[in-house]
Amino acid sequence: MRATKRGNGAAGYIRVSTTKQALNGESLAAQEAAIKSYCERTGLVLAGIYRDDGESGTIPFAERPAAQTLLEHITGDPNVGHVVVTRLDRLGRSCLDVLATVQSFEKLGVALHLLDLSVDTRSPSGRFFLAVLGAFAQLERDLISERTRAVLRHKRTKGEVYSPPPFGYRAEGGRLVAVEEETATIQLIRELRAQGQSYWTRASQLNALGLRPKRGNRWYPMTVRRVYLREEVRT
Repeated sequence: MRATKRGNGAAGYIRVSTTKQALNGESLAAQEAAIKSYCERTGLVLAGIYRDDGESGTIPFAERPAAQTLLEHITGDPNVGHVVVTRLDRLGRSCLDVLATVQSFEKLGVALHLLDLSVDTRSPSGRFFLAVLGAFAQLERDLISERTRAVLRHKRTKGEVYSPPPFGYRAEGGRLVAVEEETATIQLIRELRAQGQSYWTRASQLNALGLRPKRGNRWYPMTVRRVYLREEVRT
């Protein structure tokens, strides 16, 4: 898929981890003010700010309510060519998840601006940041696989529950029980992978078929990637 030529519009994203922080509003207000100030200084036209109140950074970006709306906005509006975030950890706490999110922006031709790191992914330093992030994401993936493969195989063999239940299963009476519709979706994801389909194409096909992830109403490339890699670790 060729990225659409993008305009000078910007979408801001802000997040706090706890309901208490969300009700207090100070952290959200500070993030919003920083984004507005940055857009004014750099000549970006702020099209909107999307806020996830009380959403943990451990939840993948594409599975958070406001983040999903932001993704839908930038997918459908070629005037928006930038996403502005105050800090890297607002996107997520896992290098794997953050990289998947950034790659989705890149696929759309949308530049990411991280205010805490002075990163603009259009610049040489921004491209270097992406390369470093990719290296750390690969290291994270390798370490996670090494630590968890044996444990997950044991739990799966015993049918024991681990939290949260992965896509394809539900918890029932302290055991993991396969969800037929979800395991069929996993099989489809694998078959499309065997055909050489990208995460982006697989997400589009799942949405076209009306299939849904555990959280949210749409599949995004990073959601497909997460399900696929988790299944690879377990098998």
